[in-house]
Amino acid sequence: MNDTGWISLYRKFTEWEWYTDANTMRVFLHLLLKANHKEGHWQGKIIQRGQLITGRKTIADELKISERSVRTALDKLKMTNEITIESTNKFSIVTIVKYDIYQDNQKENDQQDDQQDDQRATSKWPTNDHKQ
Repeated sequence: MNDTGWISLYRKFTEWEWYTDANTMRVFLHLLLKANHKEGHWQGKIIQRGQLITGRKTIADELKISERSVRTALDKLKMTNEITIESTNKFSIVTIVKYDIYQDNQKENDQQDDQQDDQRATSKWPTNDHKQ
């Protein structure tokens, strides 16, 4: 997985039913940040956009919360159909159900185009305009 880039987070997120549940919100944001933004491969498996390979212990270690808190948060997210989890004895594939709604590909492409246009424009500035 490529750790560069960004995610979209809409202000309406503050109205989400788990927003005031600190651990559930943190776990969900963590999953959004860690999920593949494009299809990838891992140990012979295709990991789709919006999916990630993880486990409760890994999430607990990364967020510095207990595995029990992670399990409770994941159960809540599964219960409200925010995520699905396909488990094996070694890892889990977490799927963010509405990933394409949360992370619109077109906006990402538009952002990249804007960024490239900005880079082209600033590269043409006279050198005395650059901060030193």
